Amino acid sequence: MKVSTETLPPLQLAPVVSQAPLNAHEALQADLATTTTTTTETPLVSDPLDYIDESRAMYGKCGEWYDTIIAVGGRAEDWPTWSKVLWTESRCLPAPGKNPATADCIGLTQIFFRVHEAWLSDFGFGREDLLDPVKNLTFAVALQKSSGWSPWAYLNKP
Repeated sequence: MKVSTETLPPLQLAPVVSQAPLNAHEALQADLATTTTTTTETPLVSDPLDYIDESRAMYGKCGEWYDTIIAVGGRAEDWPTWSKVLWTESRCLPAPGKNPATADCIGLTQIFFRVHEAWLSDFGFGREDLLDPVKNLTFAVALQKSSGWSPWAYLNKP
């Protein structure tokens, strides 16, 4: 079979421009000059669960309350015992007592309101104030300093 060259369009050739080889820096600069990058960053949003997880990894159960205990006058060397109290009494949640027999036991450390009502009033605290973790822990630390660990008798500590 015979192919006719008359039916083929003429081939267009672009002029060849010779360029000296680029070094690494020049090649990167040339690439950057022709490349665009769009970056979309997700804004950083605080996740309270991350704080809790990180605190528990550092301090154990209820570790999210470690800094508060220290801030209200608790001692770092007592933290293992405070951690046990917070876990046993409230599972680290500042909530009122759910057992009707202990309904007067309130907050993180389950302060027995009827027993300590007079002393709580010296602090300027009422029943609802014990739901505030800082106030609850402030009173609990003062109670522990005055009475030892006896308010949490199950600890079997002096």
